[in-house]
Amino acid sequence: AVQTLLAGGTWTSPQLQGRMVNRYLRRNHAARRQSADPEATLSARELQVLELLRTGKTTKEIARALDLSARTVDIHRANLKKKRSGAELIAFASSRL
Repeated sequence: AVQTLLAGGTWTSPQLQGRMVNRYLRRNHAARRQSADPEATLSARELQVLELLRTGKTTKEIARALDLSARTVDIHRANLKKKRSGAELIAFASSRL
């Protein structure tokens, strides 16, 4: 360890290396699973909002249709954008035609 550090390298304990690898693998697996199935990562309400957005409804129209406040619909829209890129949402909504 000392020789590695003196040579300008980085040293971590085997336990820390194991934890870092496990964390990386978990995150990588979750990212692949998320990108493979967009529907699995969206809530039922987010899917409803996305479907109504696809049909051209405004936030107020969606709020009336789902018996929600316009603010709640805006929150669902923001969550959709956090979970998926705009291009992914458009492609997903289009595939549900």
